[in-house]
This record gives sequence, structure tokens and C-alpha cells, in this order.
Amino acid sequence: MENPPNSEVRSAIQTENQHESLLSYPAETLIQLFTATLEKFSYPELFAVLVSPETPLISTIIRTAIKSKQNAEPFRLSLEQAERRTVILLNNRRKKFARRTWKTQPLFALEVIRQKYPHYTEEILTADLILVKPRKRREKFVKRTSEFGLRICQIRKLSGIMKLSDPESPKYYKCCNQIAGYMQGLKNRSPISLQVNYSGESFQYDFPWNSRESDIKAFIAITKKVGSFKELDEQWSSYHSSGK
Repeated sequence: MENPPNSEVRSAIQTENQHESLLSYPAETLIQLFTATLEKFSYPELFAVLVSPETPLISTIIRTAIKSKQNAEPFRLSLEQAERRTVILLNNRRKKFARRTWKTQPLFALEVIRQKYPHYTEEILTADLILVKPRKRREKFVKRTSEFGLRICQIRKLSGIMKLSDPESPKYYKCCNQIAGYMQGLKNRSPISLQVNYSGESFQYDFPWNSRESDIKAFIAITKKVGSFKELDEQWSSYHSSGK
């Protein structure tokens, strides 16, 4: 439950809401005033405060009030949030001024900046000149169907196994021989042959040398589901017609 407005807020509500009266209230009272009766203020009254001499904190509160009024939203801003936004705003202004000054007068930049910011140091100047790019968010990994040829995919997988294997082990030599076979097939562009057996009958299916790994795996999966060459041919034709 929101706290009722204090006496300063009540007195401000009862006035004609001139911008001079708004400037006379502290930031916390101004926040309470806008929270309670933002709809009673017109745009000219709010903009009149912006063009008048005011502190950056008051400017932040007024700009938030204008934005809330434009979006037809209730005014929601605490004093801590206003102070934090003001600090960020002032830091950005200082950085932009420092960068502009350095770009036009690099030799005397520090002296020129100190005329506006007396406590400005070389360390602050160095930090202000560094452009920090926002870190890009990594896209969530989504497993996709491999578009590489079967032999290339197998070579990559075997290479990873070799890195983790003992060079003197039989597993290491087996991977070497398999990689050599795949490399030879790529060099000669030899077709990829698969032998299929059903009911004592055997038939060899040849695929293009650069067939995708996903297609070969799909074919092998179909051979395990069906029990005859006729069903295999029908399922394989259906797979291709589906555009996979």
C-alpha cells in the first residue's frame, strides 16, 4: 500500500501547478507528487521545468514523468532509481565530452576537460576513451542435421577419438586406417556402398561420393525397420519425396 502524500505534496496539489512551484520541491517530494497526481500536469508545465535551470536529478525525474505520461502509464520511480539513472547520465555526458575534446585537441585535451571538470585526471581520461562494446549473447545451441558428406563427418569424429587415444593402442591405429580409407574415397570420389541382406538375399546400394551423413543414417534406419527390399525401396522413395 502506497504511503499517503505528505504536507508538501498536498500543498503542491492544491496549487496551480506552475513550473516555478515544481522547482521549489526536493526530489523525493517531486516523486511523491508525480506518483499521486501525474495526470493533473500538462506537457507545457513539465517541459517548462526542463528548459529552466534545474539539477540533473530533477531533470531525470521530469523526463521519466513525461515518458510515463506519453505511454499512459503510472509514474513508477524511486529516489534510488532516479539517482542511479542520473549518475549514468552524467558519466555518459562526461565521456562524450572527453572523446570530442580528445578528437579535436589531443595535446591539450586534459586541460580543456579540467575547465569543465576540475577534478578530472589522466586515469579517468584513459578510461573514458576506451569504447566498451556490448557483449553479444550467444545463441542457444540447437542440434542441426549435418550438411557435410558422410566421409568428412566420419573423419572429424575419428580425429577427435585419436586425440584422446594412446598413440600405441590398437584403437589409434584402427582410426588411422579408417581415416586413410575415407580420404582415399574422397580423393577418388568413390561411391558410398552399403550391403543390405534380407531373407538370405544380398543387394548393394551405391550412393554418391558426397552424400550427406544424415541421408546415409536415414537409409540405415529404414533398413532396420523393414523386412524386404520392396518395403525398403518404398520407404526410401517416400523419404526423398518428403524433401528431407
